[in-house]
Amino acid sequence: MDEILRLTFLIFFISHIPITIIIDLQAIVPWLYHESLRKIFSFYVNNFNDILMRTPPLWLRIYLYSEIFFQVPCFIILSYGLIYRKNWIRILGMVYGSNAVTILLPILGEFIFSNDLTFHQSITLIGFYTPYLVIPAIFTIYLINTEVPFAEKEKSR
Repeated sequence: MDEILRLTFLIFFISHIPITIIIDLQAIVPWLYHESLRKIFSFYVNNFNDILMRTPPLWLRIYLYSEIFFQVPCFIILSYGLIYRKNWIRILGMVYGSNAVTILLPILGEFIFSNDLTFHQSITLIGFYTPYLVIPAIFTIYLINTEVPFAEKEKSR
């Protein structure tokens, strides 16, 4: 795996853990959070008019629960696999990436077609969320096309 690509994926997964735990889950279990973290969430929702996080529809709440029980463990396992160059992450990476791409499409669709957002708000939210579609898509495509992501380096003679 190209080193820059590996580090990009690693940073993505490691950074996604606190974002999911500190921000995303507040949309469904705000009472678990200290007031200071709730203020950060409110600042984000109010300043960027994230209509989905303000009042998550049922489908998004279900996704947010799956994010904590499926995706956060994936972030941890995939980070470990990327750090230690483990080829066994391939199948899990494809499953995770397919899941992430699938759920991001309706989220982005909501921002594109919403009557509750200005053009500027839509573009801003699409900009925030698009990396969570693009990086998993690239990760999945890479893993589909690479049977052994971490091939042994040839020994120098």
